[in-house]
Amino acid sequence: MNDLDPEKVGWLEPWSPVKNQQHAAWLERELKKEVVRGHVLFGRAAMAVAVRADQDDVLFQISDPTQLAVVHLTWAARADRPPWPSTSLFKDMSEFVQSRMNADHDEFAG
Repeated sequence: MNDLDPEKVGWLEPWSPVKNQQHAAWLERELKKEVVRGHVLFGRAAMAVAVRADQDDVLFQISDPTQLAVVHLTWAARADRPPWPSTSLFKDMSEFVQSRMNADHDEFAG
């Protein structure tokens, strides 16, 4: 599972894939609104892949270089200063699953 294909992931709660383009576009617009010059994601294309049900965390596929980012969206009326929104980067889906999704699932499941 070293590629970035979300269809190959066995999603665990609280994570689930973004299922429709409208929802993805809404999340992508919010990310673009929140990320300003100086943020690690500024100027990089992003595609919403999954959401965490119990928090405002969104998994994005990022370009240049291709990698994944979990971003805690703030939903603020205006952009914050870096490092907000908080962002964790992953080289591939396998790293995300092993170091983030599995831990989030264990925490969520209690």
